[in-house]
Parts: sequence; structure tokens; C-alpha cells
Amino acid sequence: MVTVTFKQVWGYANAHVPCNTCGRLSKRRIREYCTVNPFNKNEDGSVRNYSEVAAQARKLAIDEAERQVAAGRTCRVCEAKELSARNGGLGA
Repeated sequence: MVTVTFKQVWGYANAHVPCNTCGRLSKRRIREYCTVNPFNKNEDGSVRNYSEVAAQARKLAIDEAERQVAAGRTCRVCEAKELSARNGGLGA
């Protein structure tokens, strides 16, 4: 059996996600990747080159960052307070 490994191209984006409880911003680094391979094609059927795949990976990372910002999250400080409250004030 032959194993073929395709080159991974990473795309990065930063997301500043607000806490759902206190509004504090948490910085997130989003990483997404695509591979340069003969199955990764444009809409016209031509094979994507490295720069096109890099743009695709970057777009995926940006979309994920926007999704996380829209969803929000709970920061570590608020999570610790909630955990402490559930444990009856016994700490985390």
C-alpha cells in the first residue's frame, strides 16, 4: 500500500472573544488548514495552486474566528467564580 502525504497549508486569524458574563475580551488564535492536492479544485475544475489554497485556509480561519466572536464564551475568572459558587465557596 502506498501512502501519499499532501502538504498542509495553515491559515491563521486572531479573535477577541467577549465574555458572556463580564464582557472581558479573551484573545484566541484560530488555526485552520487545507492541503495542496489534486482533489482540491477551483469551481472551474482546475487544481488550486499553493497561493489559492493558502487563501482558502485563511478564509476558513477568519470564518471560524467570526463564529467564535458571535458565540462568545466565559472567561477564566468567571469560570472560577462559578465553580467556587457551585462548591459552596470552597475554591476551585
